[in-house]
Amino acid sequence: MLFTPTIRDRAIETTISNLIMAGLLERKEVPKYMACIAKYTDTELGEVLVESRLLLDGYYERTCRVRRN
Repeated sequence: MLFTPTIRDRAIETTISNLIMAGLLERKEVPKYMACIAKYTDTELGEVLVESRLLLDGYYERTCRVRRN
């Protein structure tokens, strides 16, 4: 077990938050996506969490470049 139940809940919340901030998930889609990733194994959840952070970082990078120019 990689995640305790509390940490697992936090990983799900953080993943969803990252995707919303990156503009890749709409709030109306949250319940369906949350139900989907809640079924993931700890390893799958960890991968999705990291991927969501990379997507958010990419969004920030694109946004900052546009604003600087």
